[in-house]
Amino acid sequence: TSSGVNHINTRAMAGDKRNNQQAIQDLLITLFKAADQRDWETAKSVMAPEVYIDYTALGGAAGVQTPAQIVTGWAGILPGFERTVHQIHNFAIWVAGDRATSTFDGIAVHYLQVPDGENYWTVFAGYDTEFIQIDGEWKLARIDLSLYQLAGNNDLPQVALKNVANNAIPELQDSSD
Repeated sequence: TSSGVNHINTRAMAGDKRNNQQAIQDLLITLFKAADQRDWETAKSVMAPEVYIDYTALGGAAGVQTPAQIVTGWAGILPGFERTVHQIHNFAIWVAGDRATSTFDGIAVHYLQVPDGENYWTVFAGYDTEFIQIDGEWKLARIDLSLYQLAGNNDLPQVALKNVANNAIPELQDSSD
């Protein structure tokens, strides 16, 4: 009957929606894991050719950038830490055809042993993101960070920037240690 066909089509559509939502969540996990591992090629691979980025809440840039520009910014600070761990959670993902939006929360712990003060700087943030499908694959098209709170040693980012500028890159510590 026609109602049976509609029921099957509805189930297939719901399955596609869940698959797309999972693909987007996996993309975000891949992005942040790549940042922690300093795997810049993987980070760039999940981005659209142009991405609107807004990290002004942390003193960063806002505007359209290429994946290479974004990764260059990250590579200018993240390797200055011995370890970073980005934990993302509380995903809400909406899919509409070849476009999608997502919100989620994140905790980013940055570790760097220093002679004085705390060795950790932690960022608690919310993210608003948008995605587009390119050749059947989801790609990040927008990422907007909203700062909730900072904790720990707020001087560590400046130390990490100096480490990178002076090519004094600490050995990357495995986050499972």
